[in-house]
Amino acid sequence: MGGAGVETYKITVYTGDEQYAGTDASVYIVLKGNKGSSGEQPLTSKNPRPLFERDQLDVFEFQCNDVGNLQEVM
Repeated sequence: MGGAGVETYKITVYTGDEQYAGTDASVYIVLKGNKGSSGEQPLTSKNPRPLFERDQLDVFEFQCNDVGNLQEVM
């Protein structure tokens, strides 16, 4: 990871309203910027409701090294 500071990133995921749109799989995100990469970050929540259900909005926050100007989301 690059960058000296730690940042908090907020990720909002909307799962579409199509048949079979949801998932029970583990979901990860990687942020890449001009200062480096966040590395693989799990999208998890302490909230007991299921995540990534059809037609649902889920919001996640995580901290990692500052990636700088965001260039890519994987």
